[in-house]
Amino acid sequence: MSDLSPSSYQKLEVFLEHTFKDKTLLEGALTHPSYTHRKKLSSFERLEFLGDRVLGCIIAEALYLTFETEEEGNLSHRLVDLVRKECIGKIVQTWPLHLYLHLSKSLKREELPLTVLADAGEAILGALFLDAGLLKTRDFILKHWAPYLKDTSEKNLRDAKSRLQEWTQAHGFSLPTYEILTSEGPDHAPQFHVRVKVVKKNAPTSREGWGSSRKQAEQTAAHTLLENLSAQEPLK
Repeated sequence: MSDLSPSSYQKLEVFLEHTFKDKTLLEGALTHPSYTHRKKLSSFERLEFLGDRVLGCIIAEALYLTFETEEEGNLSHRLVDLVRKECIGKIVQTWPLHLYLHLSKSLKREELPLTVLADAGEAILGALFLDAGLLKTRDFILKHWAPYLKDTSEKNLRDAKSRLQEWTQAHGFSLPTYEILTSEGPDHAPQFHVRVKVVKKNAPTSREGWGSSRKQAEQTAAHTLLENLSAQEPLK
């Protein structure tokens, strides 16, 4: 099913709850970069770029409205959890999307890595946004992200440092080290700026975080670094 005509997308459109006016958008979103016979070389990547931003905006709004008393730091942690490749890939796994993707022969349709599914999902969201508009795309995203929105628990938010340590140990990195870069502001409203660093094969990777306490800044930095590393390492 690697060479589908536009009419073959009907069942997918039923799932997406939208009939595309511009079928080239849908076809572009379904054309993986590995597909050597694709007509528009940049379609998938461009739509993926757009879908990523649309998803981030809609989930950020949902978090803002759902968790009315939370500070920016926790909202940011929740957002990172919900738009990371692993989360997107797991959601897209439940879609029939893999049946419609244009893929190279080197990719097995039934065994696609989460990263490929996540990228394809973001491309579909980009195409849906362009053809159906923001409100319809918002409804679709909230429908499929709702269970995960509820599951971004306080325990996971507070434990980013532990999760980072476990991940780095499992992937051959050094243990994370934390450094306070700055500590400023009045006593009643301090701001901490922290850097966390890990090393693999003599190549350091670091990210920074800010917070109203050293602990919060370290958690923010750990969460950001974990997201970055997870996106780079192959997912199964």
